[in-house]
Amino acid sequence: MLDARRRAANRRAAERCRRLKSETRDILLSQLTSLQLERLNLEWRLTRAKSMRQAARYFLYPLNYLNKVFITNYLCYKE
Repeated sequence: MLDARRRAANRRAAERCRRLKSETRDILLSQLTSLQLERLNLEWRLTRAKSMRQAARYFLYPLNYLNKVFITNYLCYKE
């Protein structure tokens, strides 16, 4: 009789443990998914900001860009 009660208690405890693990896994998976989406969004925004900054720099300061290209080419092909 005591063995049957102990086995039943162990079964209930094991079921609670499985349920808790499953819930924890689901919560962590949800958090991971949201963090991955946030990372993708931030990477996209960073890439866009870099390209916008670069475009603004070349648009606002074309002579600086042309001088840089000229000097680079001059130094590369200088004999």
